[in-house]
Amino acid sequence: MAVDPTIREKTLARYRQRKQSARRGSPLCAIGTSWRAAPQLCRRHFTSYAWHKFLGWPILSTPLSSVEQKRIEFSYSLDRSDYVEFSVSRANRPELRARNRKRFAVEFPVWVLIGLALLALMRGGLDKYITRSTVLFFCLGLMLVGLACIVFRQQILRRSIRRTIGSNPGATFEGRVDLTLDEQGVDCRSDGTRSRMEWRAFHGVEESPTHIYLMLSEIQGLIIPKRDLSPALTSEIVRFSKECLALNRI
Repeated sequence: MAVDPTIREKTLARYRQRKQSARRGSPLCAIGTSWRAAPQLCRRHFTSYAWHKFLGWPILSTPLSSVEQKRIEFSYSLDRSDYVEFSVSRANRPELRARNRKRFAVEFPVWVLIGLALLALMRGGLDKYITRSTVLFFCLGLMLVGLACIVFRQQILRRSIRRTIGSNPGATFEGRVDLTLDEQGVDCRSDGTRSRMEWRAFHGVEESPTHIYLMLSEIQGLIIPKRDLSPALTSEIVRFSKECLALNRI
């Protein structure tokens, strides 16, 4: 018995329509559609439900991406003495002190040779113009000046730096500073101004008994005095800064 082609086509059409309706109402189809439309929302809720239902793990109340990054916020005040200490610390660098010792080792014998040359000229017939006592006083004074520079080097250096800073009052900032350290960089606010520096702009962290220096170069740095900070906060600032610098060098 032959089947009417029209009836066959109508039957197949109704079958395809029912199949599509059943597929649209399937839970798996709904999850797949929602996953494509809102992947973050669907994946987070479906995965959390699966962990809680089958593995017994608790459902997270917040997504991991919303965890706040570590920040250290603190305030301190700067005055002229902080800039003096920073300049002294730069002048006391081992490489700079070695350079000064080499220069002193070269210059001091030159002046001694000048004194000996004057003594030789005096013996050669210039004693009427240059007496022996003059040469002896010259050599003795030269030795005393060299000894004083060695013994009182720090005092002389500080006094010279204070005089230089005092002659340029607009070159330094004195007042309150609000500093924020995070994993990306340093945020500095002071006297209505704000600046942002990334960690890759810094090349090191140096610590003295009284200050912390975030070094931008060999002669420039961010000055952080310890007098306004607790010992625990001071240690945390140094540790966090070194960690961030190490991560940004990778």
